[in-house]
Amino acid sequence: MIAAALVALTATSCAPADPLPYTGVNIAGGEFYEPRPDTRPKHGTNFVYPSEQEIAYFASRGMNVFRYPFRWETLQAKLGEPLVVEEAARLKECVSLATSRGCVVILDPHNYAR
Repeated sequence: MIAAALVALTATSCAPADPLPYTGVNIAGGEFYEPRPDTRPKHGTNFVYPSEQEIAYFASRGMNVFRYPFRWETLQAKLGEPLVVEEAARLKECVSLATSRGCVVILDPHNYAR
């Protein structure tokens, strides 16, 4: 009886699985800037967001979820102040590049617990 149960369990656990509905990738870049009181982050110099080419590359290989880590200090220079319009627009554009392809974007304010 135990042998029959093991055979049945093995047969069901080896059945091919359906493909995962979401397959994704983390595209790093927006979180690498080290905030300093005397300098501001500068896109293309000390941080970047995913480019249209990167998104197209991963999407062509079946990726449909993108995680974008970024530092909050890039979007808001000082706590309580308005967002930096240019940086918010840059991040929104990057999100639009992926969502316009039907992909999902996970925004990750990634500040290393600071």
